[in-house]
Amino acid sequence: MVNHLRKTLFIRFSKMKDTQEYIDLREKCLIISILKLCLPMYLKKYEKKINSNKFGKKSIEVDFLLRNKIKCGYCGYSVMSDSGTAHNGEKKYYYKCRGRKAKLNDCHNKPVRKEVLEKIVIDSVIKELSNPKTRDYIVFKLMEIQEERAKKNVVLNLLQSEKRTTETAINNIMSAIEQGGSTNTAMKRMRELEQRQDELEKHIAIEKSKTVAVLTKKEINNYYEKALQLNPKLLVNYLIKEIVLFEDKIEIYYNSPIPTNPDESRGFSFASEVIEISYSIPFRKYKANLIYTVIMYIQ
Repeated sequence: MVNHLRKTLFIRFSKMKDTQEYIDLREKCLIISILKLCLPMYLKKYEKKINSNKFGKKSIEVDFLLRNKIKCGYCGYSVMSDSGTAHNGEKKYYYKCRGRKAKLNDCHNKPVRKEVLEKIVIDSVIKELSNPKTRDYIVFKLMEIQEERAKKNVVLNLLQSEKRTTETAINNIMSAIEQGGSTNTAMKRMRELEQRQDELEKHIAIEKSKTVAVLTKKEINNYYEKALQLNPKLLVNYLIKEIVLFEDKIEIYYNSPIPTNPDESRGFSFASEVIEISYSIPFRKYKANLIYTVIMYIQ
């Protein structure tokens, strides 16, 4: 069988020799042979290159506390980890806008020293949440949002109102029947009302399932007490939803302890402070000075 196939192919290729079809086939075979030989080598080379350029790969030995939490306030790209070496050989680490670093746009947001930005964020968070007045204000606003959310559940309120009306009508018909006023019309109407009552109970159950549980003041306070007991890295992951970095402003958005509805976008600001921080730069006489306005929100 194999010999027959070889013979058939030999005769076919002999007839094709020097024809365009034969030349095309020979070129395709040559390309396939080259690819089989070279492709594994190139794949290995590019796989090594890709792995070396993974997001944050070069700074994997350094723990960037705010990694994946920051975005640029000007171009919207993520702010990623970066590093450089000073004249004295000392390694320095930064947070730098990805849009600027990869030259994806003309963003002018400057890199910020890792330790400086992390100190500003962590110190600000702990300071504000440890302040009893700030905490009381946060609890008050969150309780207010929960109350307003409950009042705005118009559908549930209407269903419950209709259910009460239906129950009253059923009770009236039952009273009339007990007094000897039973008629076919009354019985038919009562069955209709009972059927409607069942439907309303199902709809009410569905609406209630959409309504999130209401937290007490104590539960909200416990949420923040727990956060303050965590180490800086866990504190950031637990509390902070997003940080928006500008050259002169830092916006910190907190996670809300109350369950949020995707249709709601309401939040509030609870703290604003101007922070000035200085740090030394190798081989420079004067210290660098940074001034940021830190604004905190809960969403």
